[in-house]
Amino acid sequence: MSKSLVSIAIAFILGFTGIFVGLTVYQKFNPPLERPNDLPALLWPKPKALTDFSLLDQDASIFDRRRIQGKWTFWYFGYTNCPDACPMALTTMRALSEKLEMAGEVENFQFSFVSVDPKRDTLDHLKKYVSFFDESFIAVTGDTLSLQKLTSQFGVLYVYGEEDEDGNYLVDHTTAYLLTDPASRFVGLFRQPHDVNELFSQFLEIKKFLEDIGT
Repeated sequence: MSKSLVSIAIAFILGFTGIFVGLTVYQKFNPPLERPNDLPALLWPKPKALTDFSLLDQDASIFDRRRIQGKWTFWYFGYTNCPDACPMALTTMRALSEKLEMAGEVENFQFSFVSVDPKRDTLDHLKKYVSFFDESFIAVTGDTLSLQKLTSQFGVLYVYGEEDEDGNYLVDHTTAYLLTDPASRFVGLFRQPHDVNELFSQFLEIKKFLEDIGT
C-alpha cells in the first residue's frame, strides 16, 4: 500500500474517531432537548430544582432539601383522614418499594407522604399512619406557610371542605405521585390511575435516561 493511501486511511480513522468523541462530548454536555415519547411521566427538558423548604417528619426531625439530596424521592400530598385516594396511594407505593427492593434499586429510593392537614395530622398520628403501610416511609408536615413553600414548587393544590357538626371535613388535593432526582430536581409526575408495574418501569427508565445523559 502506498504512503498516500496509508495517510488517507489514517486520516479517515482519526477523523471518524474525532467525530465519535465529539458527539459523545456534545451529548454529555448538551442533553436531549425533547422528552422521549416512551417516558410520558418525565418532566424534560427543563426540570425545576427545588429551593429551600423546611418541614418536620414523624420523628420531629427537620425534613428539608438536604434530606432528599442523593436519593430518588417519590412524593404524595394528602392527609390521614382521606377516605380513599391516600390509602390506595400508600398501598401502591409499598408495592413499588417491594419491587424496587427485589430489583436491588431500593437503596437510593425513599417515599415522602406530605400531610396538607396539619390541624389534625400530628406527628405522632402521622407516624402511626405511615408505619401501617411501611415503616421506611417518611411522613412530614408543617404550618401553612411552610407547606405552601413546598407545594407551590410542585404545583400541588389542596382545598379544605366545610366542617360538619362533629368538626370533620374532607380535603380535595392533588393525587399524582411526584418524583425528584438525587439533585433535588422535580423530574417526574405520575397521574392516576397508578399501576405499580407501570410506575416501576417508568421510574427505572427515567432513572436510566438521566444517568445516561449525565445530568
